[in-house]
Amino acid sequence: MAVPALLPTTAQNEKFGGVTYHIEGELVPALHLELESTGVYFEHHILLWKDPAVQVELHPLKGAFKGCWRECRSC
Repeated sequence: MAVPALLPTTAQNEKFGGVTYHIEGELVPALHLELESTGVYFEHHILLWKDPAVQVELHPLKGAFKGCWRECRSC
C-alpha cells in the first residue's frame, strides 16, 4: 500500500468564483481573499483580521433559532 503524501498548503493568486485567494501556513493555514465586488459568507468567529475599508455585515438567518429549538426540545 502506498503511503499518503501531504499536499502543499500554499496557493498564490488562485481564482475561484470571481475571488482571488492565497493560502499560507503549514500548521495553521490562513486564507487571504481579494474581494472586488463579490460577497463572501463565513462564520463570524473565524475572522482574524480585515482591511479597514472592508465592510462586514450580518446576514439574517430567518427561522434558524426555531429549527435549533425544535431539535433541542426533541431530546
